[in-house]
Amino acid sequence: MLKFLTFICAGTFAISHVLADTEFNQISLKKNDKTLYFSTVEAPPYTSKKLPHGGITLRIISAAYKYEGYTVNYEWLPPKRAEISASKGLFDGYIGGQKTKDREEHFNFGDPIGSLDIVFFHLNDYSFDWEKIDDLKGLTIGLNTGVTGYGSSFLNAAEKGVFSIEYTNQHIHSFRQLLAGRIDVFPTQKIIGFAIINKFLAENDAKKITYHQKPLDSSNYYILFNKEKSLNNPKMIKDFNTGLRKLKQNIKFKQWVNEAITPVKEKIDTLLIQQ
Repeated sequence: MLKFLTFICAGTFAISHVLADTEFNQISLKKNDKTLYFSTVEAPPYTSKKLPHGGITLRIISAAYKYEGYTVNYEWLPPKRAEISASKGLFDGYIGGQKTKDREEHFNFGDPIGSLDIVFFHLNDYSFDWEKIDDLKGLTIGLNTGVTGYGSSFLNAAEKGVFSIEYTNQHIHSFRQLLAGRIDVFPTQKIIGFAIINKFLAENDAKKITYHQKPLDSSNYYILFNKEKSLNNPKMIKDFNTGLRKLKQNIKFKQWVNEAITPVKEKIDTLLIQQ
């Protein structure tokens, strides 16, 4: 079902994420002041400053760490800046992304938080079908700057110029490019895509967009722990894995996921029926 740190300096605001659930507030924090700082991005319903708990992914991470006596802080940044800042050690890590060879040079990984399906969004009146990467030849494809979780075959084809790429800094900008006819398709995670469509687009525009059911990529996503920091403090990863296992045994885990994901899936179903 689940397809699925902030540093303080001039001009930077540290956002402390505290769980509101009584059950988890009753877990006593240890007195050695375990505090972590992660960078993250706007990707509702998984991560968003505007959602309760910061989105379902941050809710899970905060709860898992709270079991082990930690407090966690988050800062929302554009994707490229969020990842680079974490890779340079300005944060303890970045939330979240898929595991790639390039990322393994700068980050360590714990247990996966969940899994994601990346699909191609396109306009209803655009006849689009694909089976293999070569079928994308000649298309203009929208991508978000700094996002790399599209699979190695796609990224290799992009480097070879098999298709053209139009970059934006935010999902909504790519969807608006799609509506304006500046790009042919836009690959992104299905749930995130529809959450943004329904939140930021007028109903008439939302109805113009659909997606291809064949995933471009299906993979797990993780906290990307800064390599140097996590080597100096290996319990950072070990304690997250332990807390996550405890959390998944709690009945609230599935309840939280359903609360976050089901409304978006229902909107997807409604929108596709209307199309």
